[in-house]
Amino acid sequence: MMKINLSLALTFFIISNSANAQFGGLLNQLKDQVTDAINSAGSSPKTPAPPQVNAPTPPKVNTPAPPTVNAPTTAIDASSNKFQPNSDTAFSCRIAGKQLVFSKNFASEDPNISVNFNLVDVTKPEMDFRTTFKEPIMLSINDGNRQTITSYYFKIKQMTYAISHCEGMLCGNTSQPYWFTVFDNNKKIKQDDCDENTATDFNFPIDTDKKGNVVTQMKDVLIIKKSNLKFDPFN
Repeated sequence: MMKINLSLALTFFIISNSANAQFGGLLNQLKDQVTDAINSAGSSPKTPAPPQVNAPTPPKVNTPAPPTVNAPTTAIDASSNKFQPNSDTAFSCRIAGKQLVFSKNFASEDPNISVNFNLVDVTKPEMDFRTTFKEPIMLSINDGNRQTITSYYFKIKQMTYAISHCEGMLCGNTSQPYWFTVFDNNKKIKQDDCDENTATDFNFPIDTDKKGNVVTQMKDVLIIKKSNLKFDPFN
């Protein structure tokens, strides 16, 4: 009888340990699952990154450059401050702010000297003169007492216009050695000095011969003819 009871006890013990072992394994599995669930619940879900959309590149707009405006090629006004003497300038100066220009035009079939002056006188407010074979510019050289007055003059009807230069001790104001004179027949009616520091040197077609006399290089546009008019600025 006792042997039977021991066998039963041993059997029960084995069954109990096996069940406990299985139950313990099941508990461990449940514990691991719960732990995983808790960890998963505690972590913030990752927000999926939005799909990357490439912004369209705006088309390149070429801004046109402003048009180049060329300055008009017009003749320089005789009264303009922009006048620049050059190799074709026989003489130039300003008188009371107005331009006086003697220009050489020798590279043409009809060589000439032209005069542009915008001076107030008894004839017209503006005048131009151009030499011809019959009406050239004339050169008068008057030697006096310690002074020499050189005058280039031309005639329009009864009017005579002269640009003069004085050299010597009795020439007066040395800063204004050039002056412009207007005659009506033999009467001097107007005389104006060139503004200071505006006159160029005489550059008319003249030369000197072997004897030292002044001679003309172009008789069609310039002749040497002494005048009886009083170009002296003090008369």
